[in-house]
Amino acid sequence: MRTSALLAAAAILAAVRLLLQIVVARLPARLSGQVQSQLREHLISAFLQASWSEKAKEKEGHLQELMGGQTYQSGAAVLQLANGLSAALMFLTLAASAFILSPGVAAAVLGTAVALFGGLRPLSRRVRNSSASTSAALVAQASGVAESVRMAEEVQVFGATETERSRISSLVQSLEMHIIRTKTLIAIVPVLYQGAVIALIVAGLAILYAVGTSRLAALGAVVLLLVRASAYGQQLQTSYQGLGEALPYLDRLTSTIERYLANAQRRGDRPIDFVRTVEFESVSFAYKPGLSVLRDITFSIRTGEAIGVVGPSGAGKSTLVQILLRLREPSSGRYLVNQVTAEDIDDATWQRKVAYLPQEPHLLAGTVAENIRFYRDWVGDDLIASSAKLAHIDSDIMTWANGYHTVIGQRADAVSGGQRQRLCLARALAGNPEFLILDEPTSALDSQSEHLIQESLEGLRGKLTLVVIAHRLTTIRLCDRVMVIRDGLLEAFAPAELLYGSNDFYRNAIDLAALGRPI
Repeated sequence: MRTSALLAAAAILAAVRLLLQIVVARLPARLSGQVQSQLREHLISAFLQASWSEKAKEKEGHLQELMGGQTYQSGAAVLQLANGLSAALMFLTLAASAFILSPGVAAAVLGTAVALFGGLRPLSRRVRNSSASTSAALVAQASGVAESVRMAEEVQVFGATETERSRISSLVQSLEMHIIRTKTLIAIVPVLYQGAVIALIVAGLAILYAVGTSRLAALGAVVLLLVRASAYGQQLQTSYQGLGEALPYLDRLTSTIERYLANAQRRGDRPIDFVRTVEFESVSFAYKPGLSVLRDITFSIRTGEAIGVVGPSGAGKSTLVQILLRLREPSSGRYLVNQVTAEDIDDATWQRKVAYLPQEPHLLAGTVAENIRFYRDWVGDDLIASSAKLAHIDSDIMTWANGYHTVIGQRADAVSGGQRQRLCLARALAGNPEFLILDEPTSALDSQSEHLIQESLEGLRGKLTLVVIAHRLTTIRLCDRVMVIRDGLLEAFAPAELLYGSNDFYRNAIDLAALGRPI
């Protein structure tokens, strides 16, 4: 009867143990998944909150690698920590049992084992340092591959395929070297630990045998417990090394998140009803201390004006645009909108009133309508259609297989450069902006596409405030006034007809443009 009861109890305990193991096995995996999700959400949130100055520093592929492999490796830290805690608990339980049976033997062996654990710390530090190098190599590889994808067309055209393959291969080989070194160190340390513990147990037994003892049964039990404990000790050591491998990835993620948050875009809270005036008061800007790109620029633009901006390459025109868009803040001086410091204006209000057409516009992988709407749920189908007509792209869209539901992308074969430019102009117009900035909108277009863009801009004159970085004479002709930016200075700002007689750079630029050359 007693034997039957014991067997039944054993069966119940086995079932309970199985259920607990299933729960324990699921919990770390769930925690790891949650940690990875939270890290990714924190990372992308911090990136989106960061200032443009901080975003512009990012290397290609860096954020993608952080969101992928680096976060995955960081999530492994949770699994290693859970495994380590479980192994530590079992190790201590078995060690306590050994102490009950033979305190002296257990204390001697376990004390030496703990000392050995500490003695392996230098190797553990090497694991962490090697893992940090592997993390950096992964980021370098991701950046290299992202650049290779972006430059794929040029690489093929210029016959640089083999050179590019060699470049990426060197990044791959560097990563391989770091991975092999890290994984080798991780594998060696637990093996050394287990071998040393077994050697210590055998040495302890040899000493006891030489001394002699009458408690052989108890001694045998102690040995079995310590051998079992050594297995958990090895598991603990393995988890410790795995944690050391994962922590550099977590460090890189957290430091990047902290950097983004420390350089967050300053948010304003002042509402404005309408963009009436835009002014610079002695505005200067420098990317590096002592190297000003813009210097002491002062001007005022009234609502409804069309303003052209001309100047040689490197004069500071793109920086001027970025300040106007509030992507960057002046290093000194003030940028005012309606006599209010631009940085103090409520962000949501500002973003509804301002639009931008960059020199190299990008398309989303999505439908035409989604590209024009561009994540603005409040832009309805009627606004999409009307902005496409204003941008003279509606007739092209209607010839495509599915009209506004046609799927396009940045490298869509069916979309030409001129069509992409007009699609992105429609995107800029879809929100009914009051202030529109265009960065060289026709500089790389064929004559037909340029003509259509010019027609769109002519139709917008007087309806909103326009600032156009101009490289074409036709663009200059639609402007009420023109700025001449040279060497970071506002050299002149006047109607085009007055500038021709008073500014040498403008006169030469117009004469060249009349010959068909860009300004």
